Amino acid sequence: MDSLTVDDETIGPDFARAKVSLKDVTVNSTTLTSELREYSQSGSIGLITYDVAFSDPETGGTIKMDGALQELASNSLGSIPNTGIKAQDVATMLDAGFAVNSTASYQAGNMDIAFNGPDGAGTATTSSTGGEIGFTMDGNGLRYSIGQDNLAINALMPDVPLPITLNMATSKFNVTMPLRKSDDEQDFAFGFMMGDFAVSDMLWSMFDPAANLPHNPATFAVDLSGKAKVLFDLF
Repeated sequence: MDSLTVDDETIGPDFARAKVSLKDVTVNSTTLTSELREYSQSGSIGLITYDVAFSDPETGGTIKMDGALQELASNSLGSIPNTGIKAQDVATMLDAGFAVNSTASYQAGNMDIAFNGPDGAGTATTSSTGGEIGFTMDGNGLRYSIGQDNLAINALMPDVPLPITLNMATSKFNVTMPLRKSDDEQDFAFGFMMGDFAVSDMLWSMFDPAANLPHNPATFAVDLSGKAKVLFDLF
């Protein structure tokens, strides 16, 4: 990025830069048009690398992020109304048949973050051995899910005197929610899981200095589902 203008002030490359590289990219897309424009798409990327940095002109704070994702794969299906629809009128688009269903996954990822601000400097590194995202929106509602395998986080924060080390064999989140007003009950769901969650003994020492509690990995899970009446269109 050579320059960016905000409120008539030019922000140059000293304040913001971004570089993203993609390797081994393959995309297949098919579109059919009748009453709806229907499309299907699949793709894969062998490797994504990124290097991004920003500075705050007012405070002088900086943040830098770089990392990579390996072996990405995605699939999506969708229907878009052809005529008479305004993109900002989501409710009308849903009534006219708008729908999207997409999934994406990757095999491994890592990210390094370094920041420096008024409260001090810090760093963080994350890694995982894979993950996936799912997203669906149509007249029946919205469904979203995300998960990662073998997530590891190591961080040094300005306000924390000890290194933060977290590990999870599995992390998951999902939500299902209706979007449209209806006198009938509709499905909703919420789920959250931290599987085999573990922190370092140094962190444990802050909360349990006498080692009275077991420090072995634990699993935290919430799985809710039910029926709800939506009294107004959320859009």
